[in-house]
Amino acid sequence: MAYLDEREMLGGVYVRRLVPVRLLDAPPGEGVRRAVAYIAARDNPSFCPDLTPKEIAAVIARGEGVMGLNRDYLLNTVEGLAAMGVRDRGLARLASLLPSEETERSEKESSTG
Repeated sequence: MAYLDEREMLGGVYVRRLVPVRLLDAPPGEGVRRAVAYIAARDNPSFCPDLTPKEIAAVIARGEGVMGLNRDYLLNTVEGLAAMGVRDRGLARLASLLPSEETERSEKESSTG
């Protein structure tokens, strides 16, 4: 847990919570467990509750952290969930709204040139 806390809780952007989750292979009505989740800290100045999905996708497309590009993190998460048979409509929508990498490169070049 210490490793995850160190990685996920940089700058107070997230808080650790125990949340109920349903195991995918459990019979209906069974398989609810508690799991650790890192949830956006609503009191953090970086929290932006009023952005539209398109605006969120634009921020993700430009973002990069110590672990890599935010775009890659989102796409890898959507792909990993799909491999387990899970479709998260919110994440899938954000992924579909990401500008193409070519568009992003063009915009970066025009803003720096």
